[in-house]
Amino acid sequence: TTEIYTLSLHDALPIFIAHNFNDHDRRGNKVAYDYSYNILQSCEPNSILFTNGDNDTFPLWYLQFVEGIRKDVRVVNLSLLNTPWYIKQLKSQEPKVPISLKDEEIDMLELIPWEKRTVRIPVRKDIHDFALQELGLTHETISMDDKAPEEVVLEVAPTLFDRALRVQDFMILNIIYANNWKKPINFAVTVSDDNKVNTDDYLRMDGLTFKLIPLKGQYVARERLQHNLFEVFKFRNLDNPDVYYDDNVIGLLQNYRAAFLRLAQTYLRDQKHEQALQTLDRMEKVLPEKVIPVPDYRLTLQVGQLYEMAGRKGELTNRLLRVHEQEPDNGLVTSYLVTLLSRDGSHKQAADILEKWVARHPEDLEAKARLEQERKDAAKP
Repeated sequence: TTEIYTLSLHDALPIFIAHNFNDHDRRGNKVAYDYSYNILQSCEPNSILFTNGDNDTFPLWYLQFVEGIRKDVRVVNLSLLNTPWYIKQLKSQEPKVPISLKDEEIDMLELIPWEKRTVRIPVRKDIHDFALQELGLTHETISMDDKAPEEVVLEVAPTLFDRALRVQDFMILNIIYANNWKKPINFAVTVSDDNKVNTDDYLRMDGLTFKLIPLKGQYVARERLQHNLFEVFKFRNLDNPDVYYDDNVIGLLQNYRAAFLRLAQTYLRDQKHEQALQTLDRMEKVLPEKVIPVPDYRLTLQVGQLYEMAGRKGELTNRLLRVHEQEPDNGLVTSYLVTLLSRDGSHKQAADILEKWVARHPEDLEAKARLEQERKDAAKP
């Protein structure tokens, strides 16, 4: 029996390899290194960086302690932040994390009974003014909420069973308070909103991190973000169709797109159309949709809309045509595409698309009426 099994396995092994090799081939996949490198490089010198779990922590530690990269950044793992030994380690080992608790108080930490309450973090005027300066803003250009720089106000609700705070949540607040704005504090983009103790309104996008600032408004550090995306970050092989990326990696890489799109939107808001186009082109170059697909067609159309707003006509229509080819029975896409084609005078093409739609959906009276109108417009000189 053993001999027969061995022969069968020997014969089957080439088949197993042939059918599974591509999914298990990691040649050329630099995501773990580059993504971790880019997170660290998003941080300012001597930063505190909150990370979520294993995947956004251990690769960073490897880069720091094996490669010697950005050892000035103190990585604070939120999962471990629930344990006394780790909290004491953060407090005592360089680079030290500001923590106001004594060791015996840390040893006694457990779930903290909590009702929703306001937590106030003091802010000196010079800290507030420096945050404005970094963003190129003045007191006259911000909302009334930010004209009193004395404190950051957080409405903190219970995070466990609607009754208590986890130790990690309490420690985030303690670190922010004890730090007193001495060191930059960052959250990795992989940290979920429910792990940020409601600091979202005070977080500034710098790349693959959000920096805590004493300004309410979810700002973007435009110059810093542009520098990171264009000159600092590594995007190795994300444009290589021969490298295999599974769904989890593709989902992770959407954080790059989010950063590019935030930057492009910021440029458009300030009427800097050429810079917006450069940002969108850079995104497509290092992260082409043919290699790293988008998870939802609406994101493809959003990119097209940004291109159109920046002055590159036709990009949105081309993207709609691609999406329509993949989803010919999507009524929203078809209607949007016909509207744009008609707007641009391509009435015959709009009529052709509507003819195919009506053939598959003969009950759509509105589409039939639109088809007749497009045919008439196409017949006009």
